[in-house]
Amino acid sequence: MTGIIKAYDSAAKSGWIEAETGESVFFEAASVVAYDQPALSAHRVVSFELRPGRRPIASNISLSYQHAQRTPQASRGGEVVFRYVGFHQDKALRVFRFEKICPGEETRTHNVSTDMTLFAKYRLAIQDAPSLCSQLLLKPAEADHSEHSLTEADLIAHAAARVVPVKRQVQRRKVAPSSLPAWNTITK
Repeated sequence: MTGIIKAYDSAAKSGWIEAETGESVFFEAASVVAYDQPALSAHRVVSFELRPGRRPIASNISLSYQHAQRTPQASRGGEVVFRYVGFHQDKALRVFRFEKICPGEETRTHNVSTDMTLFAKYRLAIQDAPSLCSQLLLKPAEADHSEHSLTEADLIAHAAARVVPVKRQVQRRKVAPSSLPAWNTITK
């Protein structure tokens, strides 16, 4: 659901959103994704989910970057930017979420799923997963879809392309000959 922040009190860290349905929805800054909190202000367009209850409360709030609002990333020469938003995991399947920001277009969400057991199988660092996903998203064939999959073939190619560090030979220090006589050669 989308809406516009009608009022925001930075001291109280809360405010009101007017939803696209015309309904006023309360929110707290803790419900805003971390990277958007510094940019919170009235009259900003946001996307959010409604938490059910007696009084609706907005949760999972993120700023919506539409063509009227230019972001610092998108203003660099009209390039497409994929912003990593986070992930959720169900058993061994992890789904990474990205936002595609293009100047003059509405922000779109892309999901990339992968089997995390493959990272252990090919001894890949889990920290490499977001960059592997963004490389997949930058391929022209993947541009029009919103659901993607990081396959075993992609992980094998990454494992084969990584640089394996060369093992260094540990050189032992040579002990200088002692100027003292050996214990068994001491005589009185």
